[in-house]
This record gives sequence, C-alpha cells and structure tokens, in this order.
Amino acid sequence: MAVLCRCNECIAGSVDDPTSPSGRRAGSMVSKRVFERHQRDQADRDRKAEQVLQGSIVSATFSSNQEDTTYSLPTRASDIHDAAQLESDPPRSQQQSSLPKPQPDLQRLNRELEQLQSSLNLRIQRFNVQRAALVFKTAPSSISDPVPPSVFDHPENIIYRLYDEWLWNTLDSISALEGGGAEGEASIAGKCRDMKQQIQKQFDILENIKLQAWGEAIVKAGLRGPQLSTAQKAQMLSPILVKTDHLFQPLARLPSQLFMQALLFTIVGLHVLSAVSRVDIEAMLAAVRIAVVGAVAFNHFHPNPNHVRSIQNELLSHIPKSLANLLERFEISPQITEYACCPKCFAIYRPVSSDPAGMYPESCTWKDLPNQDPCGATLVITSGMGVNRTMKPHRVYGYQDPVSWLGRLLSRPDIEAQLERSWTPSPGGQVKDIFDADVLRNFKGPDGKTPWSQCPNDELHLVFSLFVDWFNPYGNKQSGKSNSVGAIYMVCLSLPAAIRYKPENVYLVSIIPGPKEPSVTQLNHLLEPLVADFVKLWNSGVNFSRTAAKRYGRTIKCAIGPVVCDLPALRKTTGFAGHAATNFCSACRVKKADIADNFNSEQWPRRGWAEHVHAARQWRDASSQSQRDKIFERHGLRWSVLLNLPYWDPTRFTVIDSMHNLFLGEFQHHCRRVWGIEIKATKKKNIPHPPERQEEELSKGLRAIHRGSKSGLMKLRKGYIIALAKVNGVSVAGTKLRSREYAQVIIDWRAANPNLELKAPPVMAQPASEFVLEDDEDETSVPDISTFSVLDLELLQKIQSDIRATILPSWMEYPPRNFGSPSHGKLKADQWRTVCSVNLIITLIRIWGIPSASEREKAWLENYIDMVIAAIWVTRWSTSPERIGIFGRHMKRYLVNVKDLFGEDIIVPNHHLSLHLIECLKSFGPVHSWWTFPFERYNGMLRHLKTNNKPGNCIYIDNPSDC
Repeated sequence: MAVLCRCNECIAGSVDDPTSPSGRRAGSMVSKRVFERHQRDQADRDRKAEQVLQGSIVSATFSSNQEDTTYSLPTRASDIHDAAQLESDPPRSQQQSSLPKPQPDLQRLNRELEQLQSSLNLRIQRFNVQRAALVFKTAPSSISDPVPPSVFDHPENIIYRLYDEWLWNTLDSISALEGGGAEGEASIAGKCRDMKQQIQKQFDILENIKLQAWGEAIVKAGLRGPQLSTAQKAQMLSPILVKTDHLFQPLARLPSQLFMQALLFTIVGLHVLSAVSRVDIEAMLAAVRIAVVGAVAFNHFHPNPNHVRSIQNELLSHIPKSLANLLERFEISPQITEYACCPKCFAIYRPVSSDPAGMYPESCTWKDLPNQDPCGATLVITSGMGVNRTMKPHRVYGYQDPVSWLGRLLSRPDIEAQLERSWTPSPGGQVKDIFDADVLRNFKGPDGKTPWSQCPNDELHLVFSLFVDWFNPYGNKQSGKSNSVGAIYMVCLSLPAAIRYKPENVYLVSIIPGPKEPSVTQLNHLLEPLVADFVKLWNSGVNFSRTAAKRYGRTIKCAIGPVVCDLPALRKTTGFAGHAATNFCSACRVKKADIADNFNSEQWPRRGWAEHVHAARQWRDASSQSQRDKIFERHGLRWSVLLNLPYWDPTRFTVIDSMHNLFLGEFQHHCRRVWGIEIKATKKKNIPHPPERQEEELSKGLRAIHRGSKSGLMKLRKGYIIALAKVNGVSVAGTKLRSREYAQVIIDWRAANPNLELKAPPVMAQPASEFVLEDDEDETSVPDISTFSVLDLELLQKIQSDIRATILPSWMEYPPRNFGSPSHGKLKADQWRTVCSVNLIITLIRIWGIPSASEREKAWLENYIDMVIAAIWVTRWSTSPERIGIFGRHMKRYLVNVKDLFGEDIIVPNHHLSLHLIECLKSFGPVHSWWTFPFERYNGMLRHLKTNNKPGNCIYIDNPSDC
C-alpha cells in the first residue's frame, strides 16, 4: 500500500490531487516501510536543527562581535512547501498580479490579541475547579485500570467539556493571528507565545482534574485503603487528598529557552549546594538582568525600538529579582508554617488570616493550670498605622508538616521500591535492622489486630523515629551553653540503612527558637502540630494524587516509633523524670538509691503502659501545682503530648541511646571518675618519698593529731592522711571526700577518744609518689577516688606516646595526642570510642597484663576489658540472642567488679540504664537504627550554616525572608 510522504526528501515531487486548486499536491508516493523510515530520519534532522538553533541563541546572547541577526524556530519543509502552494492556489488574476503583498494591520492584530487576552484572563479567573469535578460512566474495577481517554460523554461533565472546547477554539484563534503578523515583528509573536503558554497550563489543570477524579474513584470503590465494612468506613476518616502533580513538572515555571534554564539552574545551585548568601544571589540576579538587556540591545538592531524592547522584556520576565521567587520557581523550598511563639512559655499560635494586620493574636492566652492567670506575654511587634499596619512575631516557630515532606520524598524515583522492601525480613533469620526485631515485627495497625506490616490495596506503611536536641549556635568548645537553639528531626526507618541517614532523606521538622531551652512542660507546645498530623496519618493516612511509582496516586500511612535523644532531651520529650530523680528510670521502678544493690535486670519491676497513661493524665488534669508535684514524686512522670498517639507506648519506645550511654557515659565516666585521669591536671609530678621521708611525714601527722591541728594534718599528702585513718580504725563514710573532710573526721575522732594510743602505719619498702598501705590484707580494697588517680602522669605519658605511634584506619576518629590533659577540651563520642577500645587497650595490656604487675593492676585491667568487650558487642551492625547474651554477661560483671574495686558510690544511674540496652536490642535490633550519631552530625551542619544571628527568629536557611 502506497503512502504520501512529505519529508524533506520527498517534498520536491508532486502527485495528482483533485481536491487541490492546482490539481497537484507536493510529495511522493512510497511504501509504508519507506514512509516510516523517512519519518524517523526527518525527526532526527529536526532535532539536530533545534540543537543548532539553541547554540545560535546562546552565541548571539553572549558574543560581542555579531551584527544584526534574528532567529526563528526551525520550520518543517512540508510547512514551507504548503505555504508556497497556498500562495499559488488563489485565482489567476492574483497570481498574475505583480503588485507587492499588502502588509498586515498591526494595530488591528494587537487589538484582537488584547481582546483574546482579556477574554482568556476572565475565563481563567471564573473557571471553578470544584464545579468541574468529573463523573465516569464506568467505575474502576482494579487499582491498575487506566484513566478513560474521554470524559465528554457523561452529561454531568458539561463544565469540563465546554471549558476544554473553548480553550481549543481560543488556541486556533491565536494561531490564526500569529500567522498574520508581519515578518520579524517580535511583539505579535511574543504575545501569542505567552497566551499559548497560559492555555497549555489550563490544559494541564484539566488533565490533573481528570487524574485526581480517577484517583478519588479508586478510593471510593474501596480499591485503595483498608477493606472495611460499611459501618467501619463511616467511622473512619477519609484519607487526606493531596495533589502532587506539580512535583512532576519541574520545568513548568521555568522559561522555555534552554540557555535561560541553564542560567537559573547555575544560580540556584550556588545557593543550595555552595551556600552562597541571599544578598549575593540577588546581586547576581541583578547583574544577569543587566547583562541580558545589554546583550539583546547589542545583538538586535531594528528600526522599531519596540521590537528590541519586547525581546528584552520577555527574557527579563523569566529572571526573578529575589531569591525567594527563584526558589519558588524550582519548587525546592520546604513548605513552612510560621507560628508565633510566646517568648515566655513557648505556646505557639498558628496564623489566623493572611492579613498582615491581624495574622496573630497580640498576647499569649496560655494557662498551665486552671486557677492560673493567662501568660499575657506580648506575641507580636506592630508597626505602621491604618492599612499599613503589620504584625511580626517576637519569636517565630517554623514548622514543616510531614505531608508536604512525604510528597516530595515520594516524587523521587526508586524511593518507593526501597520503602516497600522494608517489611521483608533479612535472610536466615538474622537481625540486621529494626524491622527484623520484635517491636515493629509485632506492631499492630489501628484496629489493634492487623499487623502494621500488612499493606492492603497498595498502601504504604512507614515508621519514623523522633529526635530532639539543643545546641549552641555559636559553638560549644568548652561545653558551655550561653545560647541554645533546638532542632526536631525525624528519620524514616522504612528506608534502607544505607540511605536512611543521608541529609536529603532526613525530615527536619522545625528549628526550636532560642536563646533558652523550653522547660520540661513547655516542649509539648512545640510538638503538638507534629503529633496532630501523625494522628491523622495513622488513622486515615494521606492519598497523594501521584507518586513516582504510582501514576494515579497512592495512600500512605505513618507511625512514630522510638524516640532517640540524649538522656536530658529524652526525658523532656517523653515526660519522664530526669536521671537525678528518685524514680529516674523510664523502663522500670528501681529507685535511684537502690541501683548498686541489684544488677539482675530480669528482677527489676517493669513500668506498664496503661498505668503510665493513667498517671500522666492525672498529672495533666491536676488543679494545682502541689497536686502535680505529688503525682510526679510518686510516679516520676509528667504528661507528654506524644501520649495522644493511640499506639505509642512510652515504656517501650523511650530507648537508651548507646552513643551517650556507652561512649560519652561509661567510657568517659570510667576514665575520668573511676581512674581520675584528669585529677592530677598539672604536669608537675610528686617527688617520690623514700622510706625515711615517709617515716618523717607520718610522724608529723601523729603530732598534728595529738595537738588537734587540722591545718597541720592537711599539710600532708592525702595518702598519708588516709593511711593514718585506716590504721587507727577511724571510720570515714564515703569514697569521695577531700583531704579537708578526712582531716576533720580524724580530729573529731581524736577529740572523742583522747586516751586511745595512736598507731603509725608501716613505711613502704620502695620510694613512692603516693603513700599506700602495703600490708593491706585486700590489695584490691576500695581506694579513695576523690583525688585517686589510677593513670598517673608516668602512665599517661606512655599512653600519649602510644597514641602518637599508632596508625588507625581512616574510619576511626583519632583521639587528641595530649589525652589525659584538660587542655585537649571536650572529646567527641567517636574519640572516646577510639581511645578506650584501641589506644588504652594497647598500652594497658603491655603495662598491667604482664606477670610482674600487681594483683590490683590486673584486677583493674580485667574490669576495664569487660566494659570494652560489652561496648564492642552492643554496637555491632547486626545482633542475635547470643550477642545480646555476651553483652549482658560482660556488662553485669563489669558493674559488679567496679563496685567491689572502687566502692558503691561509683555506681551512677547511667550504669543502671546500660543494662536496659539488653531489652532495647531485643526490641529494636542493632543500635545503628536508634543511636544519635547522625543527628549530632546534623546539629553540627546547622551550627555552621549562615544565619541572621537571631536565635529566636531563624526558621530555615532555605527561607530567605527570615534568615
């Protein structure tokens, strides 16, 4: 079968065509296979011509030696030949005429275009998207059914059909006027092009209406969402419907010229990727505008100045003047709700109107207790008068809602496939991630029966962890906090561990304004919007009109799992008492005074979820502060807004962070408190006393006791005072006393027993810097740890020498070379991990692990190695019952022995909490899913970002109007 081909190769020929006035039509008759090959070749030629045109535009814009040159879009040869044929088709009287072709009436064309533009603007303004809701003749039978190609056949879609027809008719009119413009007249072509772009946007809106209506039809048909009975469906809230189609049209708000797109991409990249400031970006935009005006004026010489001006105006309309508008065009700024935050009580107030004069209430109305007066703090600063009156909050709390963040996350390719695999267990029954462990594997959905891992009707169920912390925005080198700004982060645990903590995948909920932290009860105000949104995401979910993997939308449901913070922030967020309180533990009921008596965690009485919620509600509903204090004293808890989540169990989801508990807790405590590594901070070393000098010092001490001279006794080194007390049977309570307290106890004892004979301890056989009783029956007896230093200066020097000589892998953090000296400042968690699990092990085994070492030193070494082994096993990237058992045995043995070696006063709440890591490992799997290392890194990133140096008003760096 022959087909008429009108490509560039075949257009030169002609064939018979009775319908044409000339009787002939340009083109050649070819076979169907040849026709298809010609079409492919023609498309390749058109594409190459377009690339040449784009290069020409860039060259004409930026080169300075070009003469007057104008460019137009490439035209198909068939269109040119048709135009020539149309000119040859009119009557012969016109063909034979030699008169010049009359020029079009530009005034008439402009007038008609203005009328079309006015009509177009009016129709766009009056078009009601809600009234254009569509009805389909046939309901979808499965979630994969495609959208019907036409919806004009249903009588209820009359508004949609009429608007579509009117747009097509207007487009035809614009095309007709565009063809009648004078050759080279840019103003007519520019106006037509702008109107066509407006119409194309309206077609996109109509297409989105169709897609959204089809998605809603799928939801109504029960094909997406839980399969519930009619009564259950009536009780359940409908999913939040969110349109996300605009996220898949990245160039919709950018100019069509590729060189303009590249220019704007470069500028926005400098801000987002290189942190170029708002002022510099806007100066750059201004310079680009000037350059564009100059380039157009220099390269376009035309007798009509309006021609050049129209080209300039068209290009300038695509270059924003502010960074805010630039980011808005690229759709990369987070959607932030700016709450007014009370500077006194941290209560927040959502904007109530778009009117700058009445956006927020003027004063805070929060009452913490019913019988209290309202807070009354001023919320806003007003300026201007009358219509120019505006309000600006004293303190701004910027909140990014999870729905908008999720919409952006799901617009990225390959994300959904990785989220869907989160519920697939690891092979071989291994526990490699949080989804392999008990809590999430047995987590139930809203009905309390169906596992949350079951995602019916193509839903997606996600789990998040929550992190809250504060940092000093001006640095924290000396571990002091004169200013404090907070951050609330969330991490989607459903993402694979390899990409879970990448900055682009972390949900930054808000920045908590400074300069002071909210109190233990005020943080609830700031968490309320987040909890309210997650209640909706749990009960009904959100239905996005489109995701990267689902063209016709998908329903997403979310839950908050473990809260991961350091201990002070954890207790403030979840409502538990601090670690210094009597009821200090969030998991059990062991009192602080009893933590050294029982290291068997299986025997500890557990807290209960229902009992906790009941006590928290009692605290919340108490009518006076005294009632709240009594409840808090009895239960060790307050109300937390997280308890509004119907599934959130505070006794299980309040996890112990291994980074703070082990590296910044156990390791640091053992080195500094148990071993006294920084007690002897001076480089001056005590001169060793030979036996003769020891006998002389002890005689001085006896004479001072006889005289009742406390000052004389205090002139001795502390070791002599302790030895005199021990050998004379003086009972000294505690192991943290200073020389002053020891001396006072001895003097008081002597005053009460003046007739008892004083005894002198035997001198040591060798010179010693610190005097001890050599003939003590128990060489590992409890020493005084207030100034007792296991790692003395000589040993520290050996440790420092080994640190300098040790080469570590690149993934390990080097400790300071002057470790043990206060001058190295505050060590990071990674540095404590390296120095304790590598450097100290290398040195101490060489010094204390040899046969000539004393029994006391061997006991110290064995005790220390137990702690290090426990920390190594608990921080592995996978876990198992066997590994958890190894950790538990070594940690319990460490605590028993450190108590025996250094006394029960050395046991602190952090030791008790470390044993709760056993159940955390069973419940949530390896610690990498619930430790704070990544979040501390994000705090560092925020600290180094450029801000306005106003801790109370900096919302987001990407929000240039506020930062």
